[in-house]
Amino acid sequence: LLDQLVQKVEFNALGEDEIALFDSAYEYLSEEDNLQASDFIFVFGAKTPLRAEKAAELYKKGLGENVVVSGGSPFYQPDEEVGADRYRRILVENGVPQGQIISENRSITMPDNVRSSLNLLDNYGINPRSMILVNSPYAQRRGWSIMKKYLPGSVSLYRVNSDVDQELSKDQWYKQEKSLRVVLNEFIKMRAGVVSNTA
Repeated sequence: LLDQLVQKVEFNALGEDEIALFDSAYEYLSEEDNLQASDFIFVFGAKTPLRAEKAAELYKKGLGENVVVSGGSPFYQPDEEVGADRYRRILVENGVPQGQIISENRSITMPDNVRSSLNLLDNYGINPRSMILVNSPYAQRRGWSIMKKYLPGSVSLYRVNSDVDQELSKDQWYKQEKSLRVVLNEFIKMRAGVVSNTA
């Protein structure tokens, strides 16, 4: 399906209607909330440091009491510092005290990020009442939907997007195949999450 969609996009011949459709798709994925100070700032793991940098910014503004970082190294990058371990270092370098960081560094997928982190909080006897979700814009809705599935409805969730590399920004992502695949793949992953009951 993704291959078929990519083949139909003429990167240098997009009209206003097509661009408006792409803009709407991106806005749907990247919807944010009006932020409120929360018990936790939750950071979804990824290669990019931008999510951790955004979380540090929010923490220093007093919007979260603690930061949860999640994500491990995939099997094909066992020795590379990615996910939670890298994010913990970035947070500390950006002024977040180590004692305010909870790290889950074994999960690989987004549903596993959520379940493993919530299990960890449960093991600590922590029941959050509110949480800020930091994610890349194109992955924000999927992370939010998974978190909503596994948290009680009484927990308030606030979505905030990190910065992204230029090629994944709202006005650039559909102009090259690689970034087009990344963003469109989020729709497919969301549908797969509904089918597999993880979102």
